[in-house]
Amino acid sequence: MKLRFNKTYVIITIVLFITEALIAIYLKQGFIRHTFGDFFSGYTYLLLL
Repeated sequence: MKLRFNKTYVIITIVLFITEALIAIYLKQGFIRHTFGDFFSGYTYLLLL
């Protein structure tokens, strides 16, 4: 099995990472950071596998 570079997945991963970083920088507390931050973190991890 040969691994291939897929531009679509790389772009999705970068967008999710930037979104997660912005949530971490600008939202210090609250529902959005605790819920969506964890969701984006897990989803980004799955895309990297």
